[in-house]
Amino acid sequence: MVATDFHRLADRHPEWAPWLAMLQPVFAAFSDSRWDAAVPSRASHDDACAALIDGASVERSVVMPLLLEFASSLRRVAALSGVEPLVAWAAGSNSGSALLLDFRAAIEMDESIWARRAGECAIAGDAYAAIAALLALPWLQACRRRWSSEMPIGWQRGYCPMCAAWPAAGYVIGVDRQRLGRCTRCGAGWSIPALRCVFCDMQNHDELVQFTVEQVSTDRASSRAASGSIEACLQCLGYLKIATVLSAPAPELAMIDDLTSAHLDWVAIERGYHRRGGLGREFV
Repeated sequence: MVATDFHRLADRHPEWAPWLAMLQPVFAAFSDSRWDAAVPSRASHDDACAALIDGASVERSVVMPLLLEFASSLRRVAALSGVEPLVAWAAGSNSGSALLLDFRAAIEMDESIWARRAGECAIAGDAYAAIAALLALPWLQACRRRWSSEMPIGWQRGYCPMCAAWPAAGYVIGVDRQRLGRCTRCGAGWSIPALRCVFCDMQNHDELVQFTVEQVSTDRASSRAASGSIEACLQCLGYLKIATVLSAPAPELAMIDDLTSAHLDWVAIERGYHRRGGLGREFV
C-alpha cells in the first residue's frame, strides 16, 4: 500500500487520519525483509488444533533492534497526532523490557498485560490494546511469509491457522464463490465453510442469519468494488463481515479492508451482535 492510498483514505475520512498515519510505519515494516530473519524455527508438536506460531520462541537478540526501531517510528507519529491516547502512549515507558512485554502481549493478545500497561500510561485499556497490538504485526506478517508452505491442509477451525486470532472478515471470491477467511494480524488466509459459525461451530441453519448492507465500499485500498454482508450466529452472537470480490486481496491489506468496512460493524453491533476478539486458542 503506497502513501497516496493513505492520503486518499484520509481525505475521504478525516476522522481516520491519525490512525492512518500510525499505519504507515506498519506497512513500511511489512516490506522490510529484515523481519524475515527474526522468524524463529517452528516448535514441534503434534496438536492438530495448534496454530503454527504456537510454541515458537522469540529470538530477543534478533527481534529487539528491529522492534526498537519500529516502535520509535510509531512513537514519532503518535507524538505528533494530537490525539490524547496516542500522545500519552508515545510519552509512556519505552524501555526495552517494557517494549518486549508489549510485543509478547501483542502476539498472545494478553489483555491482562495490556490493562496493566494502560494503567501505567493513564490510557483507556481498549485504546492501549489497539496501539500496542501494532507492535507484533511486522513479525507476524514475516511468520506468515516464511511458513506459508506449512499451512495445514484442510484446516477446519474458525481461528487463524497461523496465529490463532479470530477473523474479522471473510471473502467470497470470483465466479466459483470460494470462501476465504483472512487474518487481519498476520494476513493468513484459509477456507471457511458456508452455513457454519466460525466462532462456536454452530451448524443449525435456524441459528445462523445473514443480512446484506446496501452501502457498497468504494474506499478499498485495492480500488476494487466490493459488496458487503454480515453472517451472524444467534447462539454465540458473533458475526463475520463478508465481502464479495473478484479476486483475493493481498494478505497485508486485510487490516485496511477491515477499517473501510466499519459500516458493517456498526450495523451488526446495532443489531446486538458483538465482534469476537482475542485468540481462538490460547498458546501453550
